[in-house]
Amino acid sequence: EVLRSGFTPDVVVAIARGGDNDRIGREMFVSPYTVKTHANRAMAKLGVRDRAQLVSLAYRAGLVD
Repeated sequence: EVLRSGFTPDVVVAIARGGDNDRIGREMFVSPYTVKTHANRAMAKLGVRDRAQLVSLAYRAGLVD
């Protein structure tokens, strides 16, 4: 659900592709803090403890090729 709509899935995909908060923020025209906030919200909603688990989930959900 959290990975299907809005801005958050774009952030999750960008993280899974190896982006850091600064780079993702530049690419999406938002602050790195906004990127971090969306990443943290996604992790909380999905019950994962870190970015590595978030990346793994993104791949398993088919969000990243």
